[in-house]
Amino acid sequence: MLEEAQRQQRLMPNLAALHAQILKWEVSATGNRPPDGKEYAIVPSTFDSVNDYVKAFEPLLVLECWQQLMSAREEVNQSSDSVMASFVNRVSVDNFQDTHMKIPLDKASSLMVEDIVVIADPNIKDVFTAIGNVKRPKPFFAKVQAITKAKGACEVIFRTCLKIEETSPLMFMRPQTTWSVLKMLNLTPTHREYSALAGLRYYELCDDILRPPNASSDKPSINNVQKVMDTYKVNTPQAQAIVAAIEKPKGFTLIQGPPGTGKTKTILGLVGALLVGGSRSRATPVVHPSRSSERSLQTGTVNKILVCAPSNAAIDEIVKRLMGGIRNTVGGTFVPKVVRVGTLETINMEVKDVALDTLIAKELEASSESKEEFQSAAQSMTAMREKMRQLQDELEKARLELVQAKDADDNIAIANAQSKIKSVNKSKWQLGQDLDNARSKQADATQKKDQARKNARNKILGEADVICSTLSASGHELLTSSTFTFETVIIDEAAQSVEISSLIPLKYGCKRCILVGDPNQLPPTVISQLATKYAYNQSLFVRIQSLAPSSVHLLSIQYRMHPDISAFPSREFYKALLKDGPGMAEKTRAEWHRNPLTPPYRFFDVYQGQEQIGLSHSQHNPIEAEAAAALLEGLCNSNPTLNFFRRVGVISPYKQQVRMLKDCFQRTFDKQILEAVDFNTVDGFQGQEKDIIIFSCVRASTRGTVGFLADIRRMNVALTRARQSLFILGHAETLRRENIWGDLVKDAEERGLFTKVTCLTLVVKAS
Repeated sequence: MLEEAQRQQRLMPNLAALHAQILKWEVSATGNRPPDGKEYAIVPSTFDSVNDYVKAFEPLLVLECWQQLMSAREEVNQSSDSVMASFVNRVSVDNFQDTHMKIPLDKASSLMVEDIVVIADPNIKDVFTAIGNVKRPKPFFAKVQAITKAKGACEVIFRTCLKIEETSPLMFMRPQTTWSVLKMLNLTPTHREYSALAGLRYYELCDDILRPPNASSDKPSINNVQKVMDTYKVNTPQAQAIVAAIEKPKGFTLIQGPPGTGKTKTILGLVGALLVGGSRSRATPVVHPSRSSERSLQTGTVNKILVCAPSNAAIDEIVKRLMGGIRNTVGGTFVPKVVRVGTLETINMEVKDVALDTLIAKELEASSESKEEFQSAAQSMTAMREKMRQLQDELEKARLELVQAKDADDNIAIANAQSKIKSVNKSKWQLGQDLDNARSKQADATQKKDQARKNARNKILGEADVICSTLSASGHELLTSSTFTFETVIIDEAAQSVEISSLIPLKYGCKRCILVGDPNQLPPTVISQLATKYAYNQSLFVRIQSLAPSSVHLLSIQYRMHPDISAFPSREFYKALLKDGPGMAEKTRAEWHRNPLTPPYRFFDVYQGQEQIGLSHSQHNPIEAEAAAALLEGLCNSNPTLNFFRRVGVISPYKQQVRMLKDCFQRTFDKQILEAVDFNTVDGFQGQEKDIIIFSCVRASTRGTVGFLADIRRMNVALTRARQSLFILGHAETLRRENIWGDLVKDAEERGLFTKVTCLTLVVKAS
């Protein structure tokens, strides 16, 4: 009994405390912190207890939720986004009130369970500034607790946490009163993070999370490393990381993967090595991934592996590679049974064959008994409803005949009409009985259908070797309500998720967690700047690394960049430990390198450039944008036989500059350029690569700073996206004011890769 209670607390803890905090907030409140007066502290490196951990993270999690609400407030449109709801009734549940309202079916489609909404008097013009009084209730927050479809409408239960006072909305809620409902955000991601925090004390890895051991990693045996290299065709540092992770049965293993060092290949090797432990050593041919019954060797029970990443794109890339097969110890290839958990809308088309919903649909097609029963019952009910409508018409006609017969004092006609009414009513009664039976059959069929779906889901997940999802989706109810355990969890891009997000997949009995990422690239995205100030944007990877830097396994051989491109990032960001793979200069050689203006790497000093601030407070530099377009135009004109379609990326730290770059390139070329060239912010381009990258730095002023260009992680991402050529457009005088950018300018000058250019013609001048 105690064990089951602890399991419940670990997987599905009570979230009432979180809901109470949020639902008590005043809709009119503003600012960078919620109106609860909580104190914040910088997240420490270690914690003495779970209570200390929760005390540090819980206020920051709520703070981030508050800021998300503030952002939503700026984006919603009250007049177009609000839906009208009719009050039905209200019941008290613990310290909350569950308010039942009806909303037309077509209007309720935008609402989802766990949505936070603002409910208000429909006559209020601005719900965010309105103040309640004795005549009009103030707007209030509510959470969508449940949605039930009924005839022509949805009944929605809104959970509230309101005080009972004279001006409370509770005093104004009467049957048939109308209220406006404005959706703000969905709480599901916050729920899953809060659940991980609340269940932490029951985690297998709880102590390792509170106090990560600071011991340096042991060197894996040379023999084991060589075996892994031979089996999975990986290099030495990749093999060392794989062996170290496999040989550590409990705790965290950190693998740092700089750009182009084969993180995904290492993860595939990890999955292969872990599955080999379950006797998967015989070769199996690679087959189409949708043929799930043939995808994997059935050689006994294997501990399932849960693989996660913060983004859909990252996890889909891993799934795609797993679907292509993994090498095994006898030189063959086998395809593990992979299941991708997540909504179909967010999953890449290339991996939808192994999406859970797709596999369930195929499983149900094989046994369509319940589906046929449901369809049969539905068709019968449709026919009976039509018959009921006809009988109702006959009844109305007979009643009219009766009235006319009575007016004419025609006894025979009266008797006929009464007999007809009696006969029709009898038929209606019998048809009503038949309809009830059909509804019962449909309900049974629905129950069978739901059970069949649940059985199919459990069968698919039960037979899976590897389950893949985003970090947030790993907290989905289909996993938390199951009995599956995942003793090994692999998290890719682990340095890009806030710590609490990385806790979500560890709740399923995880004993060994392998974190793969690069803390020298962009950190997790956190909306609240105040939360960032208290280190909420620090990942679990970074916190553990700070305590035991020597325990991190560095993938130190890069296979992406020309050596001229990788030279500066290796020295500045990786202590010169990042080496080039064999023959990289030759592999990344290009025809345009013959032109001294377009070698593998060059810094163009757009000395006439001047930064400006747009309406959105985003920086832009028109002259630099023109120079970027001129650079690509010159590259194309001097290489007329080369096809540059989809080979070029144009990036900048600022959204406004990206918009300006698109405009300039369209003027220089035409609208089709937007399909041929990828334009994006540096942050949006992380994880991607192109043959050619044109990087517009933007910042150019006589006195000012370089802004968030100073973040070396953003700089690292920008400088490591190119395979064959990286062209940096910047204002050298401005960039020299910042240490590391000054180093970059100086490095380019010393290497003879610095060129002064005019804004439009890109004419080479003496440097």
